[in-house]
Amino acid sequence: MKPRKVILRQIGYTIKGISTLCLWDGSEGTIQMNKEFIPIDNLSHTNLLKCINDGGFGCKEIKEATLDIYDLFENEYEEFNRIIKVKGMPHRQKLFNRGI
Repeated sequence: MKPRKVILRQIGYTIKGISTLCLWDGSEGTIQMNKEFIPIDNLSHTNLLKCINDGGFGCKEIKEATLDIYDLFENEYEEFNRIIKVKGMPHRQKLFNRGI
């Protein structure tokens, strides 16, 4: 029997990961971020920063995040691409998605 070949077109990127939060009482904790999607032609530094979130929990600030980036193909097939660590510098906070 001849092996089958399947061709899938990449449609974008799935961004997942963990963020470290500074909570309203001053304590810190980590949380799984909500999964985000970036279309294939829109991958940029700014759009990656906009994907950083607190999982809808709400917090004073996001101190840092570890982003797991996956290439997303048709039929929701994902392939791991890379990991990026981002520090939550003050000028970046306005881009982060916090569930205040």
